[in-house]
Amino acid sequence: MAIDSTKTIKVDTENLRQILSRRIASARRLVRLGNEAHFVCATVPIDCDFNLAYQLLHTGGALGRAWYWHARGDEGQPRPVYVAVGAAMHVEAVGTDRFDRLRSIWLANKERIVASASDTVRFFFGFSFADVPSPTPWEKWPSAMMTLPEFVFRFEENKTVTVTVRLDEDSVDDDVCETALMDFQSVLDASRIRNERLFHEDGSPVMPTTHRYANSSLSTAKSSFTAMVSQTAEDIRHGRFAKAVMARQEYLENVNVDDVSQALLAIRQSYPYSTGFAVSHRDEYFLGASPEILAKVQAGEVLVDCLAGTTRRGEDDAQDELAARQLLHSTKDQSEHEVVVQAIERMTADLATEVVRDLNRRILRLPNVSHLYSRVRGRLKDEVTLFDAAKVLHPTPAIAGYPRDVAIRVISDREPFHRGWYAGGVGVITPGGDGEISVALRSALATSKGTFLYAGAGIMGDSDPEAEWNETELKLRPMRMAFGRGEHGGSLA
Repeated sequence: MAIDSTKTIKVDTENLRQILSRRIASARRLVRLGNEAHFVCATVPIDCDFNLAYQLLHTGGALGRAWYWHARGDEGQPRPVYVAVGAAMHVEAVGTDRFDRLRSIWLANKERIVASASDTVRFFFGFSFADVPSPTPWEKWPSAMMTLPEFVFRFEENKTVTVTVRLDEDSVDDDVCETALMDFQSVLDASRIRNERLFHEDGSPVMPTTHRYANSSLSTAKSSFTAMVSQTAEDIRHGRFAKAVMARQEYLENVNVDDVSQALLAIRQSYPYSTGFAVSHRDEYFLGASPEILAKVQAGEVLVDCLAGTTRRGEDDAQDELAARQLLHSTKDQSEHEVVVQAIERMTADLATEVVRDLNRRILRLPNVSHLYSRVRGRLKDEVTLFDAAKVLHPTPAIAGYPRDVAIRVISDREPFHRGWYAGGVGVITPGGDGEISVALRSALATSKGTFLYAGAGIMGDSDPEAEWNETELKLRPMRMAFGRGEHGGSLA
C-alpha cells in the first residue's frame, strides 16, 4: 500500500544502516588512536510533505530537545528549513565567558566529526540578552547553550536527514548503530501521530486556537511603558547617554504546544524576509521571526546588519512609498540609525580588516513595518569565529542602546520584566565555521503557564512616548498573528 506522504516520512532505513555501519567501523581507528570520542554522520534522502517540518519540532521537544531554523529569504533564493532533533552533544554556559565556552567546545568537537561533504552537519546555539540566568518565566533557560543534534532534517527541493552518533572507547559498533536507528524510528513514529493533530486530511494546517490576553500584571501596561520612554528621552536630552532600547512584555494565555508548529508555519508564509527560529528546552519553546542578523560568516567574510528606524507600512503603494521617503528623511530615525552604524563599525574593526559600510541606507520592507537598513562587512582576522563576533557585537545599539554599558543598566533598572532570550541570539554554524546568528526579535516564549510576547523600540531624545508605544504594537503583530490573533487582539479565524 502506498504511504501517504502528508502523514509520514518515507526513508530507506537499510541504506542508512549500511552507511552508518561503514563509517562507524572506519572511525573506530580514530577513537583508538586519539583516545577521544568522535561523531559519525550519515545522510540519506527522505520523502515526505514539507508540512512535516513544522511538527517535527514538537516531536523532538517531546523526546528531549529540538531546534528549528529557516534563514531570511533573499529574492529568488531557496530557503531550506532545518529541524534538529535530539543531541549527540549538548553544552550549557553561564556568565561573562559564555561565548568563550561555546567557542572552545565547538573548536574541540568540530575536528572529531567523521562526515562527507554531502552531510548536513550543523551546531545549533543560542543565548540570552544578559549573561546571567533570568528569573520567571525564564528560570529553565541557561544564558547560553549549543547542540550537535542527533538528527538534522533538511527540507528543500531535495529533502534529507543526517544522523549523527557519538562513538567512544566503550562503544560497541553494532549497539551504537542500532540504538541510533531505534531512536530514529521513534522520531518517525511520533511525527506521524502528531501530524494527525496538526493537519487536516487534505494536508492543510489546522488553524491556531483563539487565545485571549489576560488582564495581568505580566503584561507591560501602556502607562508604564510611556512613562519609561518619557524618562529615558529626558535623560538623553540631558546628555546622560545617546540611546536606549525600551521593551515591553505581553502575556497570552491558553496556548498549547501544538500552536508553536502552527505559529512557525504562519511565520514562514507571512514573513519571508525574516529568519524563523525555535528552540525546545525542558518542555518550553522560544520562537520568533527576526529581520536582523547579528553576524553572518561566509568564506572568511563577516556581515552585520544595522537595523534602526521604523515606520508603519502604507495602505497602498503610494502611501507606502510616501512612508518610506519620510523614514529616509526623518531626523530622529536617521540619528538613531547612525548611532547604530558607527558603533557597529567600531566593534567590527576588532574582528575584521577592510571594514566598510553600505554607502546608501535602504528600506527593508516587512509585511507590517519598514526599517532603515544597511550593512557593515569586513574580512575576518585569523582565528576569529562566529562566537567571537557574538562576544564583541552583542548586544548592539539596535537592541540595547549606546553607550552599551549605560544602556544595559538603564534597561535593567527600568524594564519591569527580565528579557531572558528576547533580544539575545539564535544561530547555526558548520564545522568549517560558516554560519549566522539572528537577533532574537519579534519573539515569544511558550510555556505551560501561557505565552509571553516581546517587542521594543529605540528611544532618542526627541522620541514621542505615544509613537514608541505604537511602534511596539506593530512589532508585536507578527507573533500575535502567528498565534491566531489580529493586530488589535481579534481572532484571525
